[in-house]
Amino acid sequence: MKNLLVVLAIIIFAGLLMGQVKDKVPSYPMHGSAASRPHAQKTGSSTSEKNIWDIKLLWSLNNVTGNSGHAGIVYLNTSGDVWISRWNSDTLFVWTATTTNYIYPITIPGVTGVRAMTFDGTNIYAGSNTTDIMVINPETRTLKGTIKAPQTVRYVTYDPKADGGKGGLWIGNFSTDPQLISMSGTVLRTLSMSDLGTTGIYGAAYDGQTTGGPYLWFFGQADGYGSPQTISQVSIYTGKTTTLQHEMSYDIEAYAYNEGIYANADSMLAGGLCLVTGIFPGVVALGGIMQAYPDLIFAVEVGTAAAPPSTVTINRSFSFGDPKVSSSYRMLSLPGDVNIPLSQIFTDAGEHKKNWNAFYDNGKAENYLIEYDNSTAFTFRPGNAFWVVSKNALNVSAQVNPVTTDGLGMYEIPLHSGWNLISNPFTSEVSWASVKLANQLPANSLIYSWNGSWSNPASLSPYEGYYFNNTNNLTSLKLTENIPVGISASRLNKKAPYNPDKYIKGYLYSEGKELSPFYISIDKRAREGFDEFDYFTPPSDFYDECIYILNNDLETQYKHLFIDSRPDISEGQVYNLVLKNNINHPCQIRFEGMENFAGFEVCLADNYSKRFYNLRENPVVRIEPVTGKQELSLIIGKGSFIEEKKNSVLPKDFALFQNYPNPFNPYTIISYELPEESSVELKVFDVLGKEVVTLVDAVEIPGRHEVKFEAGRLPSGTYFYTLRSGRFTKTEKMVVLK
Repeated sequence: MKNLLVVLAIIIFAGLLMGQVKDKVPSYPMHGSAASRPHAQKTGSSTSEKNIWDIKLLWSLNNVTGNSGHAGIVYLNTSGDVWISRWNSDTLFVWTATTTNYIYPITIPGVTGVRAMTFDGTNIYAGSNTTDIMVINPETRTLKGTIKAPQTVRYVTYDPKADGGKGGLWIGNFSTDPQLISMSGTVLRTLSMSDLGTTGIYGAAYDGQTTGGPYLWFFGQADGYGSPQTISQVSIYTGKTTTLQHEMSYDIEAYAYNEGIYANADSMLAGGLCLVTGIFPGVVALGGIMQAYPDLIFAVEVGTAAAPPSTVTINRSFSFGDPKVSSSYRMLSLPGDVNIPLSQIFTDAGEHKKNWNAFYDNGKAENYLIEYDNSTAFTFRPGNAFWVVSKNALNVSAQVNPVTTDGLGMYEIPLHSGWNLISNPFTSEVSWASVKLANQLPANSLIYSWNGSWSNPASLSPYEGYYFNNTNNLTSLKLTENIPVGISASRLNKKAPYNPDKYIKGYLYSEGKELSPFYISIDKRAREGFDEFDYFTPPSDFYDECIYILNNDLETQYKHLFIDSRPDISEGQVYNLVLKNNINHPCQIRFEGMENFAGFEVCLADNYSKRFYNLRENPVVRIEPVTGKQELSLIIGKGSFIEEKKNSVLPKDFALFQNYPNPFNPYTIISYELPEESSVELKVFDVLGKEVVTLVDAVEIPGRHEVKFEAGRLPSGTYFYTLRSGRFTKTEKMVVLK
């Protein structure tokens, strides 16, 4: 594929070696070692490339065109042509290497005063210091139409990955904030001028080639003549400069002096910019215009093109905990361009279901976990993952190709709606913050990793699987293994998403560990429905014990949250909680942050046990295990609101219920309710009225209480149990059947 420097090299060397173009092009040789430029300095660079900022080409446009006012530059990789514009006329100049290496002027009706140009593979898009972006057909040399921009366009560059792969244009005007717009003019994203590392921007170039990209390069005039004419690299992921910046005017002056060209650094102004790759192996360069007298065209080295690995070696052993415990499941994946059936790694694992099992998630609201059935669906492919558990370690060894990425180093993994089991197809970590930016995901889009409980990692590691909730109905997710130069994963993720300013945090406390934390918050920016301040929690199937927020008022199909943010407390707020406890022992729920809600009561209602807890008096609540899932409510409010909720939860009267099961052997459960704190006595008698055992003799809090009665030593027969509390007395009959 031809590129700018190939074109220029052909022109130059044609003139030098064959004498065929003579006056049409200058005879300036192509060379640019640092030694030949004593004033060149490598400023603001943290890269190890020793030739960064080396000038590869410099020559006078005035000597070629006989004119001044050159501003825009664009390389057409489909034809090998280079177009240069003049801001003060309707003349464009075209360099072509397809016939006679000739430079010639052209005019296109309706096209004038062009400051900047860019190319999408079909059309040229030109800005002329108005809000109209001209769309030019370079083959027919005609104006096809215009795109109405939201601001004056002095620079423009094409982004092929914008708008879900439809493409977009980065535009701006000197000191305005750059905007990414769709091909119809809709604003997709805005950057802050203060984050770009240069000012007075006149030129911009999209870079999907440099290692760690994609980037935008900006060429700024600062305060005009005599001020720094700086090129700055900006990460598209972060919207901020990578700190790779360089002042060009004195480098160009020094290089021009060595080449016998008059050029004064103090009279230079930044012009247009475009990307150049291919002529120097592994090198990425920028072609640019330096407006001065004479106007100059230059090429400068700015980076190294990424080289993909030739093969991926997979050599991994996966181990698990007790396969009888659901929390021992792991989400597993394999890197590279894999096509490996799960059956291949289960060859020596033993019998399915007895020694191992696997599932995938189809994303549906119900019946979403699909159990292993030896179908082709259970095949490791790039970007997918499976729930797996095994009594024995699983070993996999293979040699595969790396995944094939696009020109940006991106690989797209397929998605379905709802929850997806995804993975990293590369051999190095992938920053989740960079994925969010590449896919324009909202701030509350998280990945979830599993180690007996959920966590939210900052990056995706090879061989691991992750849950991702596709709430944006994407068909694919773009990933790249390169973190931008100068940007660390910790910088990208330094603020945890679940640290609201005004919140109460709750979590289970079991065996000295904090499990499944959740947050309820009040934020004036939030709304009652689902928004960017609410965060989902994944399905809880593999949890032995967990707790999460259930908000049935959400308009979303999925309603399980670990952060529920609402705009205000108003009279009061109720957050419904669901507790799952398969361990069959009491658990503790602990709460923090009540001090954030001074003046409000904070309480927990246990809707099963009909108990009401004041969390300011005791922020730790012990919950007895029950079969299935248990519903709780976290309540914030004042006097009458709290009293109303309390009255709706606490029993209205004393009650004693029929034991269950009945008849029974060897044990049964006896339940009773207390409307107030009371002295309680619960005893068991035989048919002759003889006391068998006292089950309870204590003062107990209001609510529902359960007592387990074991009758292993009693003979079969009829027995009676009696509850006495104050003036309340009630007796029920039960049968021991052996």
